[in-house]
Amino acid sequence: MVGEVNVDVREYRELDAVGLARLVRRGEVSAVELAAAANEAIDRENGEINAVVHRFPERAAAALAAGLPDGPLHGVPLLLKDQLEVEGTAINYGSRLLDGYRCPRTHPWRRGWRPPVPCSSAART
Repeated sequence: MVGEVNVDVREYRELDAVGLARLVRRGEVSAVELAAAANEAIDRENGEINAVVHRFPERAAAALAAGLPDGPLHGVPLLLKDQLEVEGTAINYGSRLLDGYRCPRTHPWRRGWRPPVPCSSAART
């Protein structure tokens, strides 16, 4: 787990990314707390809907520890589609044929874009 959950998961689910970013800017929650809430929500819900296929809690923890870039969604955890190559991460493009495949490199498009919690606080869908 990335951190201790001090934000109500119901509140987390009711707010959009802009609302969550507002909470971080105001100091009402931290990025670590939001990452923990995202992970808790995935733990609770993913079994039934099976939307999250790969999780990267270590990458999220490292990104949080290194500090996040400023921006409109600062501190908001993101989920990435399972078609975005990030070096060293598992990816299968939705196909069982590629189970266990790990990206040898980061796609050029991804290199120039750094989400608020890189790849991710949570995971890939």
